Amino acid sequence: MNYRDMQKKTLFILSALLIFCQLTAAFSIIPTTYSYAAGDSLKVEFYNQVVSPTTASVSPCFKITNTGSSTINLSDLKLRYYYSVDIMDSQTFYCDWSSIGSTNITGTFINMIDRVPTADYYLEIGFAPTAGVIAPGGVVEIKGRFNKAGWTNYTQTNDYSFNSTASNYVQWDMVTAYIKDALVWGTPPQDPNPTPIPTPTSTPTPTPTANYFYEDNFEDSIDDGWKRASSSWSVVSDGSKVYKNQTNTGVSYSVIDRMYAGDSTMEVKFKVNSWGTSSDKAVGILSRIQDNRSSSEAGYYMFVVDSGKLYIKKKAYLSSNVTVVKSVSQTISTGTWYTLKAEVSGNTLKLYLNGTLKLTATDESFSSGKFGVYSEGAIASFDNVKITENDENRFLVIVGSSLYNTGLIDASLTTYQQDIANEGWANTLIKVSSISGVTSDYDITDCQSLKSVIRDYYEKGYMGFVIVGSYPDIPVAYWRPHSGDDRKLITDYYYADIVGYVDSDNDGIKELVYDWFDLDGDGIFEAYKKNADGSETPLMTEAEMIYGRIDAAGITSDIIEQAQLTNAYFSKLSLFRVYGSNMTEEEYNSAFSFLDSDWRNWKYSSYDNSSRYNVLKAAFKNLKFVADDVATTVEKLEKELRNGYYFAEVITHGESDWIQIHEYPNGIDGYRYYNNDFNADKLLSMGYTVPRAHYIHSYGCNTSQYMDPMYGSNESPKVIPNMGATYLFRSYYTMNVTGVCASVWSNLDEQYFRDLSSMSIGEAFKDWANRWYSSHLCSDVPPYVLLGDPTLKHFIETPSNKCPCITNNFNGLKAKAGQLFTLNLNVIDADSPNSSINVVVPVMPEGATYNSSLRRISWTPSLDQKGICNFTVKATDSSGNVFTEDFTVYVE
Repeated sequence: MNYRDMQKKTLFILSALLIFCQLTAAFSIIPTTYSYAAGDSLKVEFYNQVVSPTTASVSPCFKITNTGSSTINLSDLKLRYYYSVDIMDSQTFYCDWSSIGSTNITGTFINMIDRVPTADYYLEIGFAPTAGVIAPGGVVEIKGRFNKAGWTNYTQTNDYSFNSTASNYVQWDMVTAYIKDALVWGTPPQDPNPTPIPTPTSTPTPTPTANYFYEDNFEDSIDDGWKRASSSWSVVSDGSKVYKNQTNTGVSYSVIDRMYAGDSTMEVKFKVNSWGTSSDKAVGILSRIQDNRSSSEAGYYMFVVDSGKLYIKKKAYLSSNVTVVKSVSQTISTGTWYTLKAEVSGNTLKLYLNGTLKLTATDESFSSGKFGVYSEGAIASFDNVKITENDENRFLVIVGSSLYNTGLIDASLTTYQQDIANEGWANTLIKVSSISGVTSDYDITDCQSLKSVIRDYYEKGYMGFVIVGSYPDIPVAYWRPHSGDDRKLITDYYYADIVGYVDSDNDGIKELVYDWFDLDGDGIFEAYKKNADGSETPLMTEAEMIYGRIDAAGITSDIIEQAQLTNAYFSKLSLFRVYGSNMTEEEYNSAFSFLDSDWRNWKYSSYDNSSRYNVLKAAFKNLKFVADDVATTVEKLEKELRNGYYFAEVITHGESDWIQIHEYPNGIDGYRYYNNDFNADKLLSMGYTVPRAHYIHSYGCNTSQYMDPMYGSNESPKVIPNMGATYLFRSYYTMNVTGVCASVWSNLDEQYFRDLSSMSIGEAFKDWANRWYSSHLCSDVPPYVLLGDPTLKHFIETPSNKCPCITNNFNGLKAKAGQLFTLNLNVIDADSPNSSINVVVPVMPEGATYNSSLRRISWTPSLDQKGICNFTVKATDSSGNVFTEDFTVYVE
């Protein structure tokens, strides 16, 4: 492993540990109150230790002197150094030395709202509560530095606060100091050509045309779905039922425990019953609440009022700052009902009072999060909460209550919801169970009742869902493709097919139906309709929603271990979203296809007229094939899965927890047997970091079958081990698995891989399923399953220059000892001249030679070479695209 790979892997592992620690943090919001300072006085001296025009490490040094007559609490003091980041990357601050101890110094990087040509970021240096004070005349000195994760250079000559001339401390007003958010030293950067802020107009709020995404008038006398910060909140009567904070001391809030994407609006009626005696008072709405405390995006917006003003504020957790973004004078009377609305769209924030726009501001601190109501120093009542969302990508997270009620996945689920909301998936978490007595949001009895819940969300504009958990919380849907087929096939496709059309009365007109038919009442849905004459008509079904399954029950029956595995999977997803691929660039652009003997001809042509060559070379720069009767062995598959590929497909026969590899120990004409030694236990024995593939397509009958439907019996189904879940939960790399839940046949087409370059895997998978099923009615798509997060984008980009391919059929090659064996290699490339392709044979038996100009292998095997001999061919085009294939020659 080279240094770059070691560095990348170390970053990934450390990040994994950091994410794990973050996931264990409890949800809480504790706003801090402020009294703005006036009259405090200090002097700031400054210099840069490194003054070169460019540097990978900026080194600001500060010397602060208390020139006033009163003591300054250091935890109230903030210093800011303004600069241009130049190349965006994560950044780290170090305090190398301080006169009060480096552990008392903090550094936070703030992406500026009001950017100028010489500053789009500032480093804010703060002080821990243990830092103490500066007495009058006292001095504190700080020497720090900061750099980017990739160690790219900063151009210091374009940085507002950079001092290129001083070699020691000088007074410098291009850095600033704040005490309790009041500026006490320096001049912040100003835009030389500021954009005028438009005067707010009194435009009435337009009446929404869409249904509200969330509503609560509290008439049911409960606040289910809300997460209260204290017991002071309760539903009480005030003419109608209202939600009331019944203390006028301190801070209190209650949060709607659902994640919303960025472009959302919350409207609420409020009344201040009485103000407290504290100087800090506010009532209103919290928006885009992000509670991951160690993240630079952690915090929230506040749309609040006091007795004399309306405010838009923001709080950032890392800096503990509450900042007034904008305010306007406004008289609020106690005992009077008002309507407050907070509208957040992109970086635009708007506050309405009684339908009139009062404040408009721009800010980019928080992109998504939850909503809540807020009361500080006031007894206040709230009613008629209404939330609308402008996002199209609404997404449902369906969690089995037994898994959720372990209490072990709350934090990781919250992180997952925040991550996908940041990508535009407005999402809602619901807990469901078909187990009597289990606490749930929805008590469901069977698959029809769960589908009814999903349909309700579909009609509210939801476009997809993920199932987190397993049977018996989550009911299983069964499907039968033909009347003569006695199988019970499990399928999630049923839940995603919301709207169906069928001619149920044979009048030539298709009616709208919402459910599949169970013709004989045996709990299995048929894929056909019985006609009056006894014939069958295939039913056209189509998945309207994207769907996926995160189900660790295929690894263990222990619910606690399932929760732990689910946490690890969510952590892996979060790391992928933050840091991208944990593979080298070559691996990231590579695909691997393992085609067992019964499927080897798919390499050249297949039933759907798409060879694996054509399908995979359209999407990947580098390809590796193993498609030879003798080469396809357990050892070969294990070796290749260790090598590292972005996409790997394993096309064999199989069952739920093993695959069936045909081996020919005596050559193609010799004895054939099935080697069933590659199974879930084998994967586990290979170690947690194997297989090294981001996305695995497991085309082997039943290899992703997450339930045993107990064919031919009346017993209850049971969760069983499966290869798909083993790939997903036991690999450090694998994010998604597509696989089969039954003995069926179909395959991913070229369009699917093109779609992956621009769509989430769930969207591409749904479209492929519909595309295939529309042309193969009553065929095999419904038992296909997508394991893992369907919202994930894999960014598989179609190469501008296609991969070359060697088109020889290497299957069944034989040679005779003592006789000359020759083989001419045939190569094609859609967009490169044949002559520019470099073809080599890096692996050959002893005595074999290769003529590169003729592309010919020549070999006279010896008597002691009888049996299987291995070859590898490799073709590279002028753009660096690589094709590799392993094959064997059997020597008689």
